[in-house]
Amino acid sequence: MPLVLIYGIHSPDVPKIDGLARDIKKAVASVEELKITEKQVSVFFPRDMNGIPRSQEIIALVEGFYEKPERTANVRNKVATEITRALKCYANEYLEHCRFIEVILKTYNPFGGCVTIEIPEEEREATAERKKNSRKATKRY
Repeated sequence: MPLVLIYGIHSPDVPKIDGLARDIKKAVASVEELKITEKQVSVFFPRDMNGIPRSQEIIALVEGFYEKPERTANVRNKVATEITRALKCYANEYLEHCRFIEVILKTYNPFGGCVTIEIPEEEREATAERKKNSRKATKRY
């Protein structure tokens, strides 16, 4: 499942970052040859420790992109192009200082070591309930 890491958008005052994440997920899932949904795409914005509050570059690294025969160079370029479009629209609207956008897509063979699990909603709810009850039991007055 693709993991998109966006570098260069890290200032706490950057607006509408959740909307950008949704747009990137839609952009990746829009490439029909991938046969994936938006839910299968993860988007993160790692904090940049270089001290520059407004980077002039946005770099997107796409990791976890499984090698498959149908994921040709053309398909990979479509993915990169769609992500670039989403980032450019966002930059034009909110990041007037941005001068450069680059998307780098890295493929890998999933049979070399990859495990994916989905935690069922019932299990997540039970965990949340246990934590809630635990906090109540230890609450001091």
